[in-house]
Amino acid sequence: MNYQNSMLDNQSNSNEFQNYDIVVYLGANTSKLLMDDILGINSNIGFIASSLYDENIFNRFKNTQYMKSIINFDDGMHSDSGTIELTNIDNFNNFSVIDKVLNDKNLPLLWSRFGSKIRNTNDIDRHEASYSLIKSAIKTLICRNVKTIVFSYEPHNLPIYILKKVAIELKISTLTMAISPFSWRMFCVASDNSIFYNKALEGHKISKSVQILIKEKQSDYEIAKPFYEKRIQKDNIIKKYLNLAQINNWHPLRFFLGLYGKKNLDSLSIDRKSIYKTKYISFFLQYQPEQTTLPDGGIFSNQLIALQALYSAASKMGYSVVVREHPATFESVFDYRWRSVNFYKKINKIGEKIFLDKLSNNPYDLINNSAAVASITGTVLLESLLLGKPAIAFGNHPLKGFDNKALIDNFTDEKELMNKMKEALDINHKNIVESASEYLNNAYYKTFGEESDYCGNSKMSLDKLRVFRNNAMKGVIKKLN
Repeated sequence: MNYQNSMLDNQSNSNEFQNYDIVVYLGANTSKLLMDDILGINSNIGFIASSLYDENIFNRFKNTQYMKSIINFDDGMHSDSGTIELTNIDNFNNFSVIDKVLNDKNLPLLWSRFGSKIRNTNDIDRHEASYSLIKSAIKTLICRNVKTIVFSYEPHNLPIYILKKVAIELKISTLTMAISPFSWRMFCVASDNSIFYNKALEGHKISKSVQILIKEKQSDYEIAKPFYEKRIQKDNIIKKYLNLAQINNWHPLRFFLGLYGKKNLDSLSIDRKSIYKTKYISFFLQYQPEQTTLPDGGIFSNQLIALQALYSAASKMGYSVVVREHPATFESVFDYRWRSVNFYKKINKIGEKIFLDKLSNNPYDLINNSAAVASITGTVLLESLLLGKPAIAFGNHPLKGFDNKALIDNFTDEKELMNKMKEALDINHKNIVESASEYLNNAYYKTFGEESDYCGNSKMSLDKLRVFRNNAMKGVIKKLN
């Protein structure tokens, strides 16, 4: 008898649980319309959620028909006082699963996603809470007899992250919607990191949408600039600061520390003329906190670690490192834990040949004069390849399946990183561009999403992006069904 069956035999109240072959995590994408569409495809789908990190789901759907489809996997852990209760769950003592998940390197950092009441608990309480979440996940997945879980994005809050890790350890199939090179389409990645897609689409003619994307990325930055940056920069100065204060929930410390951080960056940045006198590799920082660095960055979720690794390798090869901040750092919610008052000083202290770039400068000029471009998982990786520059990815990047030495990834130590950099820097720029273009044409048909032609960056909006990504999710459910 296997572990799951023995646990079910020992669970006296197992008949209270409805079985679901497929469970879906929608998280921030949860809406009545999307839930209706998914239930229309398969009426026996459950929607997984957390009471500890509820994403406002229970307030929105309380006393509605949707509650019967929502599975609150950690029910009972969150008390009215805001503390976390140790869950007393009999059985389900799979110690190998508990040990493996408890030792996951991302757990300590994911506590930073909670509000201060929970975030400020002590280490012992955190350990008990993580243990309770693991036990709750084991019980829910086994008692519900879940066969497959589909995540609408990589989980980056602690409870759902733990749920996914438990599912993988229990050999339950997980499918995760992942960012692709195409903003209007998404990859679907299985637990073994293979791409789940409709193989019947392979070999189709080259998509017009891919050609539009390539042309945009190879154009001037004003054309390639992400649509959300264009929207922000249209605002006048008064509207911009009012919007920034509102985004930061009228939190004066966040607002003023953001302004102070920007002032620090400006004071430590150097002129481009000085930069262009050196051979350099540019490193594009990413906005934090976000999924793209935690958990997608792995050990490099703290970008200072990636910068130290890159500088150590690049300086030995005769290159400087130029660091460019992400504009959203000062135009969105400012997190002073990830951008402390000393953050940019710490970068400067890494070495004599590491420099900070001014945010007011054109990033495409920086790329075009670089020997190579590095980032954790950013879209700049694709942009650099399409501009003929090698790209160095420190995290779980969106260029899945790209098989050319111009993309440097999956290195295990500095020696391997340096060897891969040397190979990449010898590749002809035209070859890099051709390989990136060929990859995009092949990868397009391994993604899910909007079937109509890409509308172009200038016509994109957050509302359209949300619709496109919901369509991708529904495409995966249809494929499973």
